[in-house]
Amino acid sequence: EAPPRGGPASAAASRTPRQRTAAALLSTVGMVLCCPDYDLWWLGLLAWVPYFWAIEGCTPRKAMRYGWLTGTLTVLWGFFWMTNLLTKFAMLPMPVAFIVALIFSAWHGLIWGLAAYVIAWLRQRGASLLVVAPMAWVVMEAALPNLFPIYMALAWCWQPLWIQTAELGGVTMVGATMVALNAALYRTLAAWLDERRLDRKAAVIALAWIIGIPTYGAIRI
Repeated sequence: EAPPRGGPASAAASRTPRQRTAAALLSTVGMVLCCPDYDLWWLGLLAWVPYFWAIEGCTPRKAMRYGWLTGTLTVLWGFFWMTNLLTKFAMLPMPVAFIVALIFSAWHGLIWGLAAYVIAWLRQRGASLLVVAPMAWVVMEAALPNLFPIYMALAWCWQPLWIQTAELGGVTMVGATMVALNAALYRTLAAWLDERRLDRKAAVIALAWIIGIPTYGAIRI
């Protein structure tokens, strides 16, 4: 089932592959820099916005490609130390170590890629991004087998106010709130830029997350 014509669907359809790739790369930068030791934690409020922009309006397979690109590069950059580990302790030549690190990153990058596939598939069937984005992310982050646990909650690990939701559902709950906030912010920005209208529902939800998450954290602390 194809998305309805007009509105956000037609605006998303006009995005070129180069633009989508650039957005995927921009999302990578945000996702890496919001984590320690860079610790630009506030980028966790924005890092998924280009990701959603890249996959919106795509078929599930194309969405997966852009999501997988984001995830693979995020893990490769975030785990850059792995090549040094393999060359120093496993005595692998640098080219071989890099290939191993790339395979590792591609596997774990499937969290982003498969989440994008599910989001695009459900969006084609009329589901709200505000619901399917955090749902798809949590399922993939929790279910994909991993060598080293990789959770985007790492972005807020030095921000106690923002991670108290972990008591409600573990580390994946922190990622869920992060993605939900980003999805609401994306819908607010997309509606304004593409349609010149205020998506009040998305704006209210985004504001509720931005205020609610640290408020809950402060109460719990």
